[in-house]
Amino acid sequence: MKVERLETGFLAVNTYIVINEKQKSCVVIDPGGDYGRIMDRINSLNLKIEGVLLTHGHFDHIGACAKMQKDGCKIYLNYGDDGFTKYPRSAGFPEFSSFITPFQADVFVNDGDVLNLIGYKFKVLTTPGHTMGSVCYVVENCIFTGDTLFHMSVGRTDLEGGAFDLLLNSIKYKLLPLNNLTVYTGHGEMTDIDFEKKNNPYFQLVK
Repeated sequence: MKVERLETGFLAVNTYIVINEKQKSCVVIDPGGDYGRIMDRINSLNLKIEGVLLTHGHFDHIGACAKMQKDGCKIYLNYGDDGFTKYPRSAGFPEFSSFITPFQADVFVNDGDVLNLIGYKFKVLTTPGHTMGSVCYVVENCIFTGDTLFHMSVGRTDLEGGAFDLLLNSIKYKLLPLNNLTVYTGHGEMTDIDFEKKNNPYFQLVK
């Protein structure tokens, strides 16, 4: 499995292309914008897209989704953020979200779901707190956390659908039990779960 990262959209979201090189297939995680650049890279590698996985529905993570859906890509999302994708302005920041084309996800994922895509198993962990519909995806030795977990920090909880107590519960019950995973975050640098468990101050709050 190979992972490529592109920074896309208004707020430099980490968009990930997860690739099975043998099958020449991929999934895209959080296509925040720059549809043309994402597709140019995928086409240059001669890859088939099997799905678009969203960690949550905030405008900065979904900017290319409507165009990708028109291309025939299935969009995966937790139902808790359905309103954000259908009505992007409801998530706040109208000066940015007004540029987002609304859409509805094709597949709603739930906690414990296993998505069989590109020859790998993507396990869904629901991690509400940043938004009600926030999820993480675990595949092989990797976890894609969106804005639930950053290097030495966590996502903000002061926007619509955010709740700090829920975020702490997500860290305690969903992330704290994990080991030996590379963390691909929604913004900023990569990290690993063992480092965050030892050093991230928000993990210390729930131990």
